[in-house]
Amino acid sequence: MVKKGVVPTIQSSSGKSVEGLENPGAEEVYVPNWGVKVGDSFKDPALCADVLAHFAPPSVQDAISDMEGGHFISRLMLSSCNLSALLAEGVTRFRKGMQEYEKVMKKKDKMKASMASMKKDIDIFAKKEEAWVKKMHKVTSRHVVEVEGLK
Repeated sequence: MVKKGVVPTIQSSSGKSVEGLENPGAEEVYVPNWGVKVGDSFKDPALCADVLAHFAPPSVQDAISDMEGGHFISRLMLSSCNLSALLAEGVTRFRKGMQEYEKVMKKKDKMKASMASMKKDIDIFAKKEEAWVKKMHKVTSRHVVEVEGLK
């Protein structure tokens, strides 16, 4: 079981190939030799085939090409089943994440509306306070004049 917030290590880059054999060029950076351009999308089957053909580094390609037919099919079935299970779980988690995001965004929108309402209320109260201060000043001024007149 994986703890929440902890990213599990799926496979380290220890220099081992598909079959666990040591790879002498493990420290070199593999740059795929494909024809993918920045503006490309995966709507073209030929482009997708090119990406898949060059995706794995040479050591993995060599290990796969050296696999005996039955072993290759077994590995392909295992990998396909695991990928299918991971994809289903990934989609489920993505949907849950999107639902949480939508809830947060709705709360954010409500908070913004509430804050805008509060700002309007503050402006109204400030104007009322200003009017009261003026009124009190007038009353105080009249009172001072009346008191001065009595002296």
